[in-house]
Amino acid sequence: MLLRFRPHNSTLGKLTPFPTPEILNSNNPSKTVPIHSDATVVGAGIHGLICPVHPISVFEKSGKLQWKIGESTLPLFAQWAKGLVQRPQYLLRLFGIKNRGNTKGFVTTFLLLGYQVERSISELLLTLAQRNGVNVWHGHQADVQKTVLGFDGDVIPIKNVSNKSEVVTRSPLLVDGTGRFRQYSSNSLSRQAPRMLQHRCLLGYWQCEDENASHTNHMCFPEGWVWMIRLLSWEGTPLPNLMDMILYLLDHAQANSPNDEIPSTNELAQMFGCSPKWVYSIGFSVRDDIVYPDLSSYGNSEGERRFRYWSKKYKKIGAVMSHFTLINEPYGPGTTWAIRKQLTYQTQVVSGPGWVTVGDGIGLTNPLHSPGITSGMATGVFAADLTAAAIKVKNEEERKALWSRYDEYCANAVTSLHIMNIFNYNCFRVPILAARVSLMWQFTVAIAPPGYTLGHIGYVLPLKKYTEYNLNWVPEYVKVSRYALSKLEPIPLSERPSDEVVEDIIRFSEEVRMKAMAENRFPTRWNGLFRNFDRQLNYDEVKNELQDVFTNVCSNCGTWAAVRGDWRKCYTCGVIRPQEECDITWNPPTRRAGALASVAEQKAKAEQEAMAMKQESMPMKQDSMPMKQEGMGMMK
Repeated sequence: MLLRFRPHNSTLGKLTPFPTPEILNSNNPSKTVPIHSDATVVGAGIHGLICPVHPISVFEKSGKLQWKIGESTLPLFAQWAKGLVQRPQYLLRLFGIKNRGNTKGFVTTFLLLGYQVERSISELLLTLAQRNGVNVWHGHQADVQKTVLGFDGDVIPIKNVSNKSEVVTRSPLLVDGTGRFRQYSSNSLSRQAPRMLQHRCLLGYWQCEDENASHTNHMCFPEGWVWMIRLLSWEGTPLPNLMDMILYLLDHAQANSPNDEIPSTNELAQMFGCSPKWVYSIGFSVRDDIVYPDLSSYGNSEGERRFRYWSKKYKKIGAVMSHFTLINEPYGPGTTWAIRKQLTYQTQVVSGPGWVTVGDGIGLTNPLHSPGITSGMATGVFAADLTAAAIKVKNEEERKALWSRYDEYCANAVTSLHIMNIFNYNCFRVPILAARVSLMWQFTVAIAPPGYTLGHIGYVLPLKKYTEYNLNWVPEYVKVSRYALSKLEPIPLSERPSDEVVEDIIRFSEEVRMKAMAENRFPTRWNGLFRNFDRQLNYDEVKNELQDVFTNVCSNCGTWAAVRGDWRKCYTCGVIRPQEECDITWNPPTRRAGALASVAEQKAKAEQEAMAMKQESMPMKQDSMPMKQEGMGMMK
């Protein structure tokens, strides 16, 4: 039984204050840092936390949960979480999902269940793997310089950050989960910076003045893309309250409680004295080879200046941003803007005698598709698969043989994801290429790799299948992406690809698609997932209004909810919803949503929009755009 700070039905009152590390460490099976573990993980980020499959100790120098970029997850993460972490009826009390909203003005839409996670909460949830025998020690730092790694066992000095005491722990395997800092892998060999397209990310948190005016989306433009993520934030809630609430949810999961018997988010918040609120994470990921004008008149900081620059340059982005108010310092001083530079890198050596690197430590390409959470999960699972054998290797030959496939996977993953990244960025330059080519093929990679079509395996990826799933790429995707890049990359970013080039890429993509569909390579109901494609992935220029309905809005609280016939209770507000709101709608009647009189008229409109975008790309006046700011509001 794990330590609770109060019974769930007790009267709320002031808690005895505890230092944050002691609170997080209170449920460790060992009450002191163990002197031996089968494996030692340095870094308690999401990748370090998904490795524990043996008697293991995880060490994190930070004494508190970390605020991090990377809140939106692709459906793949939901499938992984359903198979390996927890079922959705429990997780949906903590996280939001992608909400559809009014997407008629967008080139293409696609929607399956994808969690929008506040990173600190996802890591707190995984930290509570303590109930399964894992030791997770916050406020404890591994001394990298004094660590000794080798076949005879690793010797890792662990320092208590607060009192400076030190314990030496030994284990056969050390897992470097320090992310982009790569504390151990960077010491093994000089790092090389491959010739990759660099990016810069900037991020702020916002409140939406009109919830009906916005939704989860990505808006792409020639220089990059902007994300808008609606997520449930628990910031400001005392840590003991959060831990008690999550443990209570895990008790329900252990008892296999059905959805309608579990308290909703609002009910849990009242029971445990928590203060959830809906906020938006909005950020840009832009190529680093852009030449900017003088931005001094756009604001007082780099984040503010660049936000205003892009919001003014592209009218659609500016129109959307007019509904949002910036939140000042949502996670404390210095957190109004987050900026990440030189994001792209690749680690040349990811394993060695007595150690292995997981997660962002293997490399990074771009937040759109990168090791990150969605793709990097495979490294943690793969490393966990090999741990039992890794702690028994006796010499370098055995070690190399064991980890060779892992090394190969990591090297190929970063290279392939980089190709995926520049394929998308180059197609962003012409909207029809993004809609009809790169984004369409993108979903075949996630949903229909050879032998692992998600619809055929129940949208669940068990541990034994997860690694193999991630090792498979769709050959057709590779073929189309390389062909498109051969045509687009030689064209300067300042020039729009000619119609001949665009038509040639579409022609090649169509040839590959038709051959694949004739061979039944992608047997999925694509017409239910896309608005712009039929079941055979034929592109439809006039958008359909309806797809299969997997999510809808609760008529009581307005929150977007995943639908399942046996989930009558809204997991956000707790109201019992009408049955018709809870059933998935398959094969909805096809209606044209505001369709134009003819495809020719639609093409003419598309040409006008392309001309407008071209004009928007021209130099503009540097007058400052007003940007509203205020403190964080409570959950509606």
